Amino acid sequence: MENYKPKFKVLEGNIFPDVTLANQIGNLVSIHKIESEITILFFYPQDDTPTCTKEACGIRDNLDRLKDYGCKIYGISPDNAKSHQKFIEKFKLNFDLLTDSDHLLASELGIWGKKQMFGKEYDGLHRVTYVLNKVKNIHRIIYPVDSSIHSQQIIDAINS
Repeated sequence: MENYKPKFKVLEGNIFPDVTLANQIGNLVSIHKIESEITILFFYPQDDTPTCTKEACGIRDNLDRLKDYGCKIYGISPDNAKSHQKFIEKFKLNFDLLTDSDHLLASELGIWGKKQMFGKEYDGLHRVTYVLNKVKNIHRIIYPVDSSIHSQQIIDAINS
């Protein structure tokens, strides 16, 4: 199973890559220009799938609590803006979703790679969350992510 885990290339304490990604309405978001005490970037495989929906809705339901810590939160997946917009509307998500459709960022981070489901091997995005401090250094990497309690995992990572 070790072959199916992320091969982290950017580690805790490192500066997060200075990238710009489009959100669900096509606006560009530059990670290093986000003004917040803490930036949460949660990478998830696909919009509107059961586990990803559980994770996103859990964050939605706990957003006020997370904002108490000075967080700005962004979900990132390979899905396009149209898919993100549908996902946001369907589940009333209250944060932006960013597109890494060519998975260049995920590859740079080492979180795009071999996965296995139902005995089939494929390339895909690993579910990983990055907790960045004000200057965009990686404070914590959350892996593995437990979608049912992910908001608490984020809070625990902030406080550690």
